[in-house]
This record gives sequence, structure tokens and C-alpha cells, in this order.
Amino acid sequence: MKLFRNSCLALLGVILFASTSLLLPNLKILSILPSVAATPITKSENIHKSPIFLHYKLFQGGQVANKAENNKNFSKSKSQILATLLQKQGNLTQSVSAINDDGSLYDQYTFSGHAKQSIKIYLESQEFDTYLMLLDTEGNKLAENDDQGEYNSNSFLHVTLPKQNTYRVVVNSYQPQSQGKYNLRVVEDNLDEFPENYLISAKTNNSNQYSQKEFETLVKADRLYQQGKRTEAEKLYRQVKKPFAKDSKNSNFPDPITEPEQLSPGGKVYWREAQAGFQQGLESKIFVPLQLLSEKNPEFVPGHILLAQALEKYNKPKEAREVLERAASLFPYNPDVAKARIRALETDEQWLEASIAARQFAIVNPNHSDNTEFVSIANKNFGRFRGDLNNQIITTTIIGGLGGFLTGDFTSRSFQAVQLAQLMINGESAMGSQFADGYKQKLPLLQDEIVQNYINTIGQDIAKLMGRSEFNYEFYIVQDDSLNAFALPGGKVFINTGAILDTKSEAELAGLIGHEVGHAVLSHGYQRIANDSLLTNLKAVIPFGNFFTTLVSGDYNRNNERQSDIIGSRALAGYGYAADGLRNFMQTLHERYGSSGQNYASTHPSSQERVRYLEELITRNGYNRYAFEGIEKHSLIQKRVRELIRT
Repeated sequence: MKLFRNSCLALLGVILFASTSLLLPNLKILSILPSVAATPITKSENIHKSPIFLHYKLFQGGQVANKAENNKNFSKSKSQILATLLQKQGNLTQSVSAINDDGSLYDQYTFSGHAKQSIKIYLESQEFDTYLMLLDTEGNKLAENDDQGEYNSNSFLHVTLPKQNTYRVVVNSYQPQSQGKYNLRVVEDNLDEFPENYLISAKTNNSNQYSQKEFETLVKADRLYQQGKRTEAEKLYRQVKKPFAKDSKNSNFPDPITEPEQLSPGGKVYWREAQAGFQQGLESKIFVPLQLLSEKNPEFVPGHILLAQALEKYNKPKEAREVLERAASLFPYNPDVAKARIRALETDEQWLEASIAARQFAIVNPNHSDNTEFVSIANKNFGRFRGDLNNQIITTTIIGGLGGFLTGDFTSRSFQAVQLAQLMINGESAMGSQFADGYKQKLPLLQDEIVQNYINTIGQDIAKLMGRSEFNYEFYIVQDDSLNAFALPGGKVFINTGAILDTKSEAELAGLIGHEVGHAVLSHGYQRIANDSLLTNLKAVIPFGNFFTTLVSGDYNRNNERQSDIIGSRALAGYGYAADGLRNFMQTLHERYGSSGQNYASTHPSSQERVRYLEELITRNGYNRYAFEGIEKHSLIQKRVRELIRT
């Protein structure tokens, strides 16, 4: 009889879940009333010299061949700042032009430009290391670029054209025999389309940011940097940007050691005692020396791993995970720590957390030999999580959805819990889109093509380096004067106008955006909803609106924040912004709010604490903080935002 009853319940659950899957897409999410919480580094000064550089004079007086493949010119956009002059999708193959003596392949295209026109050229490929050159009609070389950033083999140029002319763009590869598909885009970036008095007033309207002299110096530095004159630009950046304050105490990122021979004499004793205790199964001889070792020699990686193993052995899984979380924050680039942490999470069947841990390592270490393995681990564990979620949704449907179906009351809290379950099983992108629709209805969004284009360009460029190409990233601007932003699952990011107005440069704003994108790509919001609702208490029915409060207003834990800071700073540096953009944002935050914990600071760890460890992160990884700041356009956008919100 009991077996029959259980079978009936299971069958009912399947029927209800199937019915819910069909019905819910046609229902609007109910009670969406969000509690809104007002919320390129180069390898060197010298450009790589590809074969095309050595032979660039062959273009002098030459003609550009008409190409039959996908060479459609795209029309200009309506934006007053950005307009597309040329956009191509091509393929370097044996069918294109080649240099006779070395076989180097190249394509070339033309576009029309006028005197003093500011343009940006982007050349991107996932199949070869790009090389880009700009020439005039006569074949005189105006600019060239190989790597846009230290972690970015795409090419980028920002040039002010000297005269009315037809210009040529040459697409080439650093490696002579390389082939593959590419995307080429030429856009104008015309600050001079603003009236001259508009530009002057924007420059002088920086009383709460840089002095007039500092502003002008940084503008000059940015222009030199984008012209490829990196040494000259760095000299000017250094005139404005002060050196980091050095603090050797309590290093956030100690240099890891893995061999016992590298330990101090006392550390060697602790290590021997702990190993002996572990082998003999003597608990008293394990934990005391290991804890002393981790305090005296936190840089010793095997000590953290053995301590976690011992805690697991003696049924202390929570403490073991805490040890490995701390180790992962100390050594984000160490595969042994990452694998130990993933194994511990898998043992505890915390599939989503294990997926996030693997994905974090893959994003932070894109060139590591184990990168593909970590991506595979991340995907496998995310699949396990969704499998568990699918099974638990059946139970949730029986408990929470039965009342709605029996009574016809689809506005009940019970039925809303089932709706949330359906969103979660559909994945991060679907959930983020649904939540974003709710926010767009309730928040006062700034609708301006120029400002939106500016924010979207920054966000999309940063997101490209984050490793989650399956997301449809969207960026929205909220009319709110607080220095804040937040991210929803699936790459939906909302930035307050206060964040635009109070950041000192485009690099600072990009740092904030990169941090929020980091939360999305590491599934932090999705994780929070899963942990705070369905997976922790299936029988508890929580109002749907509470999930918005949890998602946006609640605290991320310190580990989440550090993960987003690390991958956000790496993406910032990799794209070619000043690598201290996020660090400077935290400093701006501290200057504005101090330690009182207002607004953005109230839902995140201390801004001063983060300034210190971000400085160390930048220094230890050799990120270039004397790179593009984006002062000029940022000030123009700020002035435009001020005018828009006053109207």
C-alpha cells in the first residue's frame, strides 16, 4: 500500500511538472515588485613585427582588389559619437593575397575619412594572432598594432586622420602561415562633434575629481597611448598617478611554496609532526601543528590541503571547505588548491559551488595547460546541479503547486515558488531575462542612445574576456544618484547614473562594470537564489518578491567579492584599460563614503581593505596601471548625463 501511494505521488509530480512546464511560459511572473537597492596592457613598447610590416611598401601606389566574399559595408549608426565606417567579416586563406618571398597572407580594405576625424579600428580573431596596419592611399604607414593587451591577441588602433583621403586597412597575422576567420570594424569616435564650448565646460566641470592640470595631462597621455606611443604616455600617467603605498604585512597573495625544504626550521617540524599524526590517525598530533603551520607559513600550499583533508577525515566538512576557500583566495593561480577545493565540494555534493570554483580558475588562468580540464569540470558539475534541481522541482511542484492547480489560484505564494523553480531549470539566461524585465518596468531607466552606446561598448568589450559566451549580455542605466550597480544572472547589469557621474575615468567605470559582470559569469546571483530558497528548504514557501531583495540587496560573501574582483581586474587589464580601474573605483568609494558603509559599500567588504589587496594583485601579476584611462570621452558623457537628468 505504501509503495502504491509513493508511486502515485511520483506520477502526480511528473504530471504536474509537465503541466507547469507547458503552462508557465504563457503566464506572467506575478508579484515582481523588486526591492531596489538604489542601486590595451601591451607586452612591451615594441610592436611585434609581422611579415607585412617588413613589406608594407608594397602597398604604395597599389590598388585594393575587389573581394567577393562577405564584404558588406554597414551603414552608419545614428549615434553622434560612434558611427560605423567599415565592417567586414573575412577569412585569411590561400585564396587571398600573399607576399611572394614568405607566403604571408593579407587582406586589405578601404574607407573614406576626413581631416581630424578620430577613428577606432578593431581586428578580432579566435583563430590566429592578428596584426593590423593603417595606411593612406599612397601607402604611407600611419599606425600599426599587434596585441591589444597582454592577454588579448586581437588588434586595436585609435588614430586621428590627417586629411580628407581614402585610407587602407591591412589585415595580417603575426605568424606567416596563419589562416582563419576574422572580424574587422572601423568606427569614428568623434569628440569634436560636440561644440567646442561643450568640450571646454566638460573639462572644467571636474571640481570633485581631477584638477584642470591633471585632467589635461591625462587627456594627452590617453591620446599618446592610443597612438601606440606607450613610453611617452606612461611618463604623463606617472605625473598624475601616485605609486601604491607598500604594505608588506599580512600579504593577501603570498608567493606560494610547495616543497617542505623551503620552510623555516620551525615550519619543517610542524609539517613532519602533522604528516606523522595523519598517517598514525592521531587527531591530537594533526590539527595543532597544521594550524600553527598555516599561521606561521601561510604560503605553504600543501599545509592548507592536508589540513582540509584531515578535517574531512574527522567529519568536519564545513571547516574543510573554509580552509580551502581561504587557500583559493590566497592562491587563485594554483591548480592543486583549485582541484582540492573542487573535490571537497563534489564530495559534499555542492555541484553549483564546485562548478563556480572550476570556472573561476579557468577564467583567471586562460593560458594554463589545465584550462580545458577546468572548463569541462565546471560544465559537468553545473549539469549535475541542474539534474538535482530537476528532481527537487518535482517535489516542490507536488508540495507547492498542487494547491494552485486544485484551487485555480495562480497568484498564490505556493504557485509562485513553482514559477521560480521553472525559471531556475530553464537556466541563468532565462532567469536573468525574466528578472530584468521586472526591473525595467519598475526602475527609472535613462533612455539616451549616446550614453547607452557608451556603457554597452564598455560592458560588451569586458564581457568578451570573461569566458561565458553563451550569455546575452545587456547593460541598463538607472536614473539614481547613488554610486552603485548590480548584476542579475545571465549577464544583465544595471548601472546607476551616480556611478557614471562619480567615477573619475572610463577605466574606473569599466572596473565597476567588470566586477559586476564577474558576479554574473561566476553564477553568484544564481547560486544565491538556489541556496537561499529551493535547495535549502523545499517545504518553505517564500514570496517571489523576496528573491529580488535577496539577489540585489543581500550580501555576497567575501569569497564571491574577491572572485569578482580578481577576474574583473584581469579582464580590465587584458582589454587595455588601466589595470587599477577597479582599485581606483574602490578608492573613490572610500573618499566619498569613508568607512560609514553607505550605498555600494554597505553590501560589500570594506573599500579600503579591497584597495590594499587589489594593489597587491596588480603588482604581483605585473598588470599595467599606466594604460588607457579614458578621461576625455568620460567627461563628455558625464556632462551629457547631468544635462539629461536635469531635464
